[in-house]
Amino acid sequence: MKFSTVTVITTFLQTAVKTSGQEDNVNATNIDVGADTASDVINIDFMFPIVPGVGALQTTMDEMVADFNELHPDINVNAIYAGSYGETYDKVIARIDEQDPPAVAVLNVNEMVDLNAMGAIIPLNKYVKEAGGWLFLDDYYTKMFESEELVETEAGKPNLMGWPMMRSTPVLYYNEDMLNEFGVDPPRIWDELIATAKKTTTDTNKGLGLPDTWSDWIYGAFSRQGGTQVIEERDWETVTFDSKENANALAVWEKLSKDESIPVPLTPWSEAISNFLNGDFPMLYFTTGGISKIKAGANFTWNAVYCPAGTHGYGVTLGGGDFHIFSGVPKSSQDAAWKLIKFLTTPDNAAKWSVASGYIAVNKKAYDTELMQEVLKETPQYAVARDQLNYGHPQMMSKNIGQVRQVLNDNLNALVAGDKTIAEVQADGQSGMVAAIGAPTSAPVPTEGDDATSASSHSLSTTLTSVLWSLLMCWAVIRD
Repeated sequence: MKFSTVTVITTFLQTAVKTSGQEDNVNATNIDVGADTASDVINIDFMFPIVPGVGALQTTMDEMVADFNELHPDINVNAIYAGSYGETYDKVIARIDEQDPPAVAVLNVNEMVDLNAMGAIIPLNKYVKEAGGWLFLDDYYTKMFESEELVETEAGKPNLMGWPMMRSTPVLYYNEDMLNEFGVDPPRIWDELIATAKKTTTDTNKGLGLPDTWSDWIYGAFSRQGGTQVIEERDWETVTFDSKENANALAVWEKLSKDESIPVPLTPWSEAISNFLNGDFPMLYFTTGGISKIKAGANFTWNAVYCPAGTHGYGVTLGGGDFHIFSGVPKSSQDAAWKLIKFLTTPDNAAKWSVASGYIAVNKKAYDTELMQEVLKETPQYAVARDQLNYGHPQMMSKNIGQVRQVLNDNLNALVAGDKTIAEVQADGQSGMVAAIGAPTSAPVPTEGDDATSASSHSLSTTLTSVLWSLLMCWAVIRD
């Protein structure tokens, strides 16, 4: 699999490290993740979520943490399953308010802006440098570090504020048996999605499942496929929901609703997989984290493919959870937390977690392990989201992200219910998200006669910005 941007960055930074006199040329595979020699046992709390509908993963996490504790007699990690992403975030914030934060937690990537704003988390630059700098980072997928891991905190200097753990993209699952009955193939583009969903809708089933709760994340993929976004990435303040491109993406949802091809109200997230397995719809947008549950429960031939392409091709937003190390604990606890992070994302453990969950293995070398190789032979669908990283973009983030998501979800629900027009959804969503963020309004949408902001120039500038930002991030990490 090729990542052209990654290749450029890798070549540049490996050359830069060699010529800058940095002492970061440490082979990542030789990094010591063993125990310290300190006599006192360091006790740390580790809080983590499991998304409803993804499967029972607490046992897998408990096993990996037990392995860590056995290998590190000087550290005792108390693994705390804290519920869903939202429940885990609320519990972490409650402990911060009580001045008793955990040492480390996995939280949804879109909550990083709020965590950073309150000074709750620490940058990981120093740890990454000590672990081998770019050579260490290169074991992981660079796409996962594009801005959802990065916050500008010190006079324009980028800091790495999180580390990927359970990362995902939405994919399109389909019941091959049902599609064959209707004589249709899985859709590749928006028009085919609309046509296939309509053709496979009957009196007893809808053609497509669109889940609620995280519908803002699913919609983010449509927005990217249309050549735009909801909030400007890396700015994370300027709302662009009122753009013409978003109107085109919303039109797909409106058409699916008017054709009665999707359930209205939208399918509850926690019920989406069960409904798909029951034959309530032959196609489902859902997280790659649902693969294991679908594999275990399907009594039909199923598959997973990229989300259908829009007017600007393929595009998805990277979701899931990141590790964060908290500022309100002793340095010894922070150091212990970093050792845990490295351990849980080694190739073997990343493979174990991916196989159990369906999430993308965050360590590239995980796909070379015997476990993953065997699983991919049997279930190649595990590689779909990994390969879709080629078209990945950061998940929507901002201040007050919970309120922002609620505004967007409410308006998406109103659209499919027929309670609002696209124009009303855009106007209400734009003003509501701006108010929630406290951000400036976006620039006016140019008319068709304005060639200065053509789709091609927008796409090029976004790509160049992404490359330059990735270079800046990685350079700062290996130098500091």
